[in-house]
Amino acid sequence: MRGRGRVMTNDASLANHEVVTIAVFLLRGDIQLVETEDVAVKAAEVAPGRFSWRKYPEQINFESVRRRLTTAADDYGYVIGSQRDGWRLTDKGREFAEAAAERLEVAEQRRPLSLREKQWRSRERERMLSSHAYSAFTKGDNSSFTVEDAERFFRIDEHVSAQQRKARVERALVFFSDDDELGALVAAMAALLSGRNRDDQ
Repeated sequence: MRGRGRVMTNDASLANHEVVTIAVFLLRGDIQLVETEDVAVKAAEVAPGRFSWRKYPEQINFESVRRRLTTAADDYGYVIGSQRDGWRLTDKGREFAEAAAERLEVAEQRRPLSLREKQWRSRERERMLSSHAYSAFTKGDNSSFTVEDAERFFRIDEHVSAQQRKARVERALVFFSDDDELGALVAAMAALLSGRNRDDQ
């Protein structure tokens, strides 16, 4: 159900690891790392009382939230991260959380993009539109794209870790999948790198 300016649901069908995954989504964890404490506060709004201390029900049990985030990461592949670094949604986690948030009618409570994120999106869009890859794509000359082309398109080099590599691609998919000009190109480049990642495993 909806609350005034708050996200609230008493849906008992949601497991605790699903609640924290939805909380990460509402905090924009598909485009950035979010801290455990922030996830805990949001999870307590999504499911009031679910993560409270038994003796002190008004207090959030942060360790309980951390354990559920670890479960969401290790057992379900919904998030990646750690207590130290923060947490971010995987593609699988984003798909689950988007559907769950719509079903629970809480998607509109998602944190709006910050000014910094809007500026990044604008700059990145301009960069992609001026890239050689986009020029070739608009001319229909895209059959010979290579993994190296995709890495340049996403600004990935040997100094980028595997986790950062995945994060950059997923962030571009989140921001530009529905873009009329860039959507198809971003998806094609991401598919190239996805094939490379499978080969490396």
